[in-house]
Amino acid sequence: MSRTLPLSPFVAVSERLVQLETMVRAAHATEDPMLASEYGEPGAADGARQKREARWAEALDLVQDLRRWFDRINFLYDTTRQMRQILTVQEVLTLIVDTIWQRRYSFIVILLGETELGPYYYEEMRGVVDPRRYLGKQCPLPLWGELAHALVRRLDSDEPDYLIIDDMQTAGRPKPDEFPWLEREGAMMIVPLRRNGVAFGAMILGRPEIGGFHDPVLCAELLEIGDGGFCGAQCADSS
Repeated sequence: MSRTLPLSPFVAVSERLVQLETMVRAAHATEDPMLASEYGEPGAADGARQKREARWAEALDLVQDLRRWFDRINFLYDTTRQMRQILTVQEVLTLIVDTIWQRRYSFIVILLGETELGPYYYEEMRGVVDPRRYLGKQCPLPLWGELAHALVRRLDSDEPDYLIIDDMQTAGRPKPDEFPWLEREGAMMIVPLRRNGVAFGAMILGRPEIGGFHDPVLCAELLEIGDGGFCGAQCADSS
């Protein structure tokens, strides 16, 4: 099933500002004394007042929605700014995991590879039983696996660059041989980490609820963090 591209927070804020302006203008026009003749019939004034109150309620909902979007933008800005001030990959890994973990994930795993074709190694893990068994060790990369599927570059530039499994238990994916540490409950998302279009790693994330990655804003956050943080650290390390 195809998925829509994650919506940029800045685009979303702009669209809601336009809607809010339109609604405020409409509410103001309703209160204009020049339009009083519309409400000359009995009961019309009450109807106009109810209509005006409904418009203001909708405007208030939009304002609250805008506030949530700005909170997300602030979160992304602060996270990316901190990441770009840190030059080592390990420091970036720690910051990213600490930042994402605050936002209700069941697990976070980060892999980094020697080349696009691997091998890939476990660099950071959170929410995993006994992570010391895996950290620093190679992750299998079977061609039939979910990781290989996620890392393949999209031929269609409009296709989202990540892989989501809405219900791991029902889907029977991923296979135990690929991620032996994984408790297959809830939803999983694999976000490839790329530099100049070439994969050098991946973030694997889980949420406890089925369909936990349906929110396009959530997906946009993860893509922004991956692009802004990892790529900056990779470029700094290679310089």
